[in-house]
Amino acid sequence: MAASYAYVGAPTFIKAVQGRLADAGLVRADDAASADIVVTFCTTASALEDLYFGDDGLEGSAGPGTVLVDLSATTPNFAREINAVATVNDLVMVEAPLTVRSLVAEDAFARENLLGPVASESELSEEVRTLLEAIFGEVVEVGAPGRAQLMRSTHTLPLAANLASAIEAVALDDAAARSVGALDADQVPLFCTVSTDPVVRAVQRALVVVDLPFGTYQGNSKVALDSAVRIMKETEADAVKLEGGEEILESVQRILSAGIPVMGHLGLTPQSIHKFGTYAVRAREEAEAEKLVRDAHLLSRAGCFGIVLEKIPAALAARVTGEVPVPTIGIGAGGGCDGQVLVIHDMLGINKGFSPRFLRRYADLHTAMTDAVTQYVGDVKSGSFPNTQEQY
Repeated sequence: MAASYAYVGAPTFIKAVQGRLADAGLVRADDAASADIVVTFCTTASALEDLYFGDDGLEGSAGPGTVLVDLSATTPNFAREINAVATVNDLVMVEAPLTVRSLVAEDAFARENLLGPVASESELSEEVRTLLEAIFGEVVEVGAPGRAQLMRSTHTLPLAANLASAIEAVALDDAAARSVGALDADQVPLFCTVSTDPVVRAVQRALVVVDLPFGTYQGNSKVALDSAVRIMKETEADAVKLEGGEEILESVQRILSAGIPVMGHLGLTPQSIHKFGTYAVRAREEAEAEKLVRDAHLLSRAGCFGIVLEKIPAALAARVTGEVPVPTIGIGAGGGCDGQVLVIHDMLGINKGFSPRFLRRYADLHTAMTDAVTQYVGDVKSGSFPNTQEQY
């Protein structure tokens, strides 16, 4: 029996691809409740949030076992949140943000013009693979939730590199480092140079720090050293960053013994989000706060040259900064840290779907870019571009 799908979202997209889905043997259902697969595509963060978490949202209304395939562009954090709620509701979440190879292609939604980075905690079924391969010219499985959104964002990593001359350090997230290629969590990041090299080549004075990916340093210090050596050779970065305290101390020490600089990361550690279960502020309770202070001292004494403090109370961050002799870099940790970091896409307003309290947007490039592309398309269609002064 042919698999059925339902579509919820922007009508322009489904009109462009429904023929391909039919050719692949997929049958369109009348509604989401009767479909095997529900495909969603929203063009705004608010629409996506309402679709999944509204009063009649899919997370609450879809039947158990339903596969949800979301093609929307959003933040890695929000993608992980959707996945976590889907899992609780016995749904299968597939994150596959639509990535257009060329904005000036005659048919933007042509199969060969669409790249499909795919992330899911579940193995893709044959029916889901058929659907994805009908939509995308290339499907790239990239691992855990959030990874596909990060692969989409690597297309703009050179932008961050061009701005690096104005700042002191560039931090490249571990997921971006291994966002190309279907790698398991326990594999060394073979493709890290794809996202890191453009930044390293462009940076003139800033320190480039690369996250060691999840699973490449926890529990085995020899594997940690092998991972660090390989990522330093392949990227030519200046240092690596590891998340955690006492539990990863042996790995930190072994990497440092090889002469590789290490930065620590405490507080909200994104690689451990499944343990926390939420992106809420960490170390509010006394026991967790005291452990964080101890861990900061352990990392400092081990030889870490700095420590990132993420999403912890400002007073605690100030205390750590005052007690340890190495610089602290805060993100959502108040003004008492030695330095600050923000994600470039958030700070420049490229990403409009992520608005935590600690974020200050210094520009609205999302609107500027959207307006510019819209004006460009209009000029081309009207024939006003190029004019006689813009040709040879």
